Amino acid sequence: YDITVDNLAVAKSNTSISFSSKTAGIATLTGAGGTPKAGTFTLNGESVTIEVGDSLEDIVSKINSTSSNSDTRASIIQVGDAEFKLRLSATNTGTANSYTTGGDATVFNSMFTGVGASSQAAENAQITINGS
Repeated sequence: YDITVDNLAVAKSNTSISFSSKTAGIATLTGAGGTPKAGTFTLNGESVTIEVGDSLEDIVSKINSTSSNSDTRASIIQVGDAEFKLRLSATNTGTANSYTTGGDATVFNSMFTGVGASSQAAENAQITINGS
């Protein structure tokens, strides 16, 4: 058999705008898109409530506490001396495992939309066997 991997499966992910601290409350943070907003958004129907005093570390803990039901995980990436990003990703690859967001879109968007934010759509694996 002649097998070619045309595409590797990819998990959906979002990477936030940059923030100046991972431990300061969001009311004091300034990101590339402004200050993150407090409120509630959902990941695959699981509520995540962000409060003014929450830090990026707190937000990661809140998102990860829903992981078993929302099939998402969060982490903090340090991209500079005082520059941090929040990364959200599906726990499994492929389009069937993509997550949806809901609730107060302004809360999610205040972190994941703006200069420096990025997203990766979920993709399925694809192979070709014997040329077809």
